[in-house]
Amino acid sequence: MDTLKSLPLNYYINRAIGPEGFISHLYKYSSLRALWDNKKEPTYNENLIQSLVESYLWHSLPETFNDPYDCYDELIDYTPTEQVIEEVLRMQPVEQREILKEFKVKDPYTFSQGIIKAFKQTAIQQGICCFTKNATSNLMWSHYADSHRGVCLEFDHHI
Repeated sequence: MDTLKSLPLNYYINRAIGPEGFISHLYKYSSLRALWDNKKEPTYNENLIQSLVESYLWHSLPETFNDPYDCYDELIDYTPTEQVIEEVLRMQPVEQREILKEFKVKDPYTFSQGIIKAFKQTAIQQGICCFTKNATSNLMWSHYADSHRGVCLEFDHHI
């Protein structure tokens, strides 16, 4: 299996898009066709259809991306912001939060490197769901929406 389903839509709508005044809409381009299928009869992107029916977002593993530089370590700044660190701490069991907070103060570099390592490992194990702020990019339509024959889904955190 080269892709995975993961978090429900409301996770992204409520958390990933952000608070009021931040990004109000995100977009996800997708093909309607199963591009890897060479059959003469049309086949459809079952991952997209099933994810819409069941209200989750499909996650692709980095090794299946069409761009060899996607997730390339030297091009991505994985340094966690204070907001990311706080989110990571909130996700931990209560009894571990204080220990991690102390560790963050005593050794911020190692603490930061641990978050970076965890992020990379999560991307490898769970996959990545990609979004953009632009619904009208010809490049995105051609690369990710089957040469303008696919869809661009809009996600609005106000809904």
